[in-house]
Amino acid sequence: MKKWERFTNTIDIETEKRILHDIKLERQAIKEIESIFKYDIGMDKLEPQEEIVSFGALYRSCICIEGILLLTQNGFYGSANALFRQVYEQLVWAKIAIDNDDINLLIKIHDDYYNENIKSGRDRLNEYYTKLKFEIYDDSLDEKKIIDEGKKVFSLYSNYVHGGSQAQQIPIASDVFYTNMRVVVQEIGLWIECLIEVIQQYLSKCLVFTNSNNTNSIEDFLISYEGKQHMVANYLNEQLYAQKSRIRSIVPDIDKQVIFQILANTRWRL
Repeated sequence: MKKWERFTNTIDIETEKRILHDIKLERQAIKEIESIFKYDIGMDKLEPQEEIVSFGALYRSCICIEGILLLTQNGFYGSANALFRQVYEQLVWAKIAIDNDDINLLIKIHDDYYNENIKSGRDRLNEYYTKLKFEIYDDSLDEKKIIDEGKKVFSLYSNYVHGGSQAQQIPIASDVFYTNMRVVVQEIGLWIECLIEVIQQYLSKCLVFTNSNNTNSIEDFLISYEGKQHMVANYLNEQLYAQKSRIRSIVPDIDKQVIFQILANTRWRL
């Protein structure tokens, strides 16, 4: 049985085509973003541990988004919804690690993120939520708005994780089914946009540690990678900007979303 054959003949074919087209574009984008993590551009200098929280969290966010795309493509938007909280939490871990430079604090962040022996009932990330202070670079934001929006997003995604009407579903075609799928596809666009922004912050921090002059020469990167880590970082940044344009073609004006502004226009301090 081919994909979608299990659905009834009441399917709006044009709606189906648009959704699948958007999913294909988004999956292509996330695969290209994932390829960034094969490059060593100075990330070993970002954090004192061998396991790097910022690198690990961003990569896991990519994996979760790809999982959402695969589930949605096969009609399981309820199962896909359950992964959104993982994407959000991984970006929070990455943002905290990127925005803080104190070695002792980075060691603690590492131990909280990677240590599987910590008491399971302890909500490690929540301890950081309560201590975060924000340097805000956007006049439309204030600390109350940031905290309120963060709570709202976390509460919404927690509902998706736990049992309820939106947690799981059998993929039977209906108007509601396709409306919900479309919402999931648009939400994926938002989080790919947020992921791109945090990866750019990560690459910029790597670039600082290469102690090299800034350059935008893609040609130099293509000629020789050896000894030119700063060129790699700039090349990858340009590729990420290209992905932003692609995602905005699916979800217009995504940068106006408050959650994106929070990730893009603030620095998180502990």
